[in-house]
Amino acid sequence: MNKPHKGPNGPCQRDGWWRRNWFYAVLILIAIIGSLCAFYLPLHISEPFSAGDSVAALRQAILAATGGVLAMLTLWENRRKNLQEKDKNDLDHARQVKAERRSRYAKAIEQLADDKAPIRRGGIYTLTKLADEWLADNKTVPTKEERLSEGQVIIDSLCAYIRSSYPLSIHKKVLERSHEPVDYPGNFLLDQAKFREEQEVRQLIIKEITKRLNDDSTFEDSKPKRPQKGPWSDFIYDFSKTTFFYMVDFKNSFFNKDAIFNSAKFIHGADFNNSHFKQSADFENSGFSGPTGPAGSAKFLNSKFESEAKFRGSLFVWDAHFNDTVFSHKASFENVRFNKKAIFSDTLFEQSVIFKNTYFAGGIKFFRTIFKKSADFSSSYFFHEANFFKAEFHQQPIFKSINLGITYTAQFSYKDCQNNFSVSTQNGAIQIKTTKVIAPNKNVFILPEGAELFNPDNPDDFSKGMVISPGGRG
Repeated sequence: MNKPHKGPNGPCQRDGWWRRNWFYAVLILIAIIGSLCAFYLPLHISEPFSAGDSVAALRQAILAATGGVLAMLTLWENRRKNLQEKDKNDLDHARQVKAERRSRYAKAIEQLADDKAPIRRGGIYTLTKLADEWLADNKTVPTKEERLSEGQVIIDSLCAYIRSSYPLSIHKKVLERSHEPVDYPGNFLLDQAKFREEQEVRQLIIKEITKRLNDDSTFEDSKPKRPQKGPWSDFIYDFSKTTFFYMVDFKNSFFNKDAIFNSAKFIHGADFNNSHFKQSADFENSGFSGPTGPAGSAKFLNSKFESEAKFRGSLFVWDAHFNDTVFSHKASFENVRFNKKAIFSDTLFEQSVIFKNTYFAGGIKFFRTIFKKSADFSSSYFFHEANFFKAEFHQQPIFKSINLGITYTAQFSYKDCQNNFSVSTQNGAIQIKTTKVIAPNKNVFILPEGAELFNPDNPDDFSKGMVISPGGRG
């Protein structure tokens, strides 16, 4: 096979000429063929005419048809060129829009690093507006994946700012005082102003994120419903190892992707009430503290965890509220320490839940809580009131080697036999009161097998304890 001729700069010039001029060559060819047909075809047709027809009429008809074909091809070519020009203009416009947005992004990032708080706030507003523009622009960025990718870059930048350390935060307790301490190492008033400004800047980021994590129409009524997916719900939020030295408000948020808060420190309270976690909610090894009272509580009331809820190794210094919460997937509270009240009343665990080696130093309430799968409380410590009254265990719970150092009362009841027992201390002695109700299967459950009772006021009792015999019949 002969190879195509190539010139010094590539393929033969004829190939390039034909690609540029093929349409005009086709038009000329059609015109020539049409003209020849109009001249010769009538001469070779025997008696082709009806009354009133003539050779001239047939030639005129052929030429008209040829002209129509040429006109249609010309219109088609014009349309093709117009579409090409439009695509080119759209592409140029898209490039300009993307370049302009990225320029604004770069400037906004510079603003976030500015020493002046108003300029940092301006950078935040610019970034949030840019993310909104990317998500809404299905003309410049036609695919949802690309729009989310562009927006995720902005979200990652905002999360990175939240995760960044702030030196003055180590003086939080001092800087929140109304009077300057005598031995403060620096300009107290100046540092106090800077600290408050930085708190406001970071809270602004949380506020702008939160209001886009739900559909506003959900909360038009006076009684808020479950949050619905918002415009920013499909982003991944990584707040791992963050120190929140300000109040964190994520209530009514819908996280459709992973929400990562592992090893975070909430030292001014955290509000996740009525939130929805569609994917993994990672709070492992996190610390929840804050001012005394409700302001320092960790709040997850009326929330829903559709995927795994991870709280393993976390610390709750003040009250932890999980009332009316739904755990649709596995939940882990292993090695968690609750220093104050842990409230899980009217909560639903649809899958297994682990409370192994968990410290309940304050009161705990599982009042009317439903455990549809396994519930493992083995090796856990109850140092205060423990209320499982009217709780429903659809599978036998695991209370192996639990420690009941209780100063008030522990109440347990089981759906299968409706048994209650209470444990309390009176004058230093452990009092056990049991209400026996015979279940349909004739089983009587009194105390969990392997339960260990001790007096928390007597250190010696920690080592010996009072172990309930196997079978739970004391």
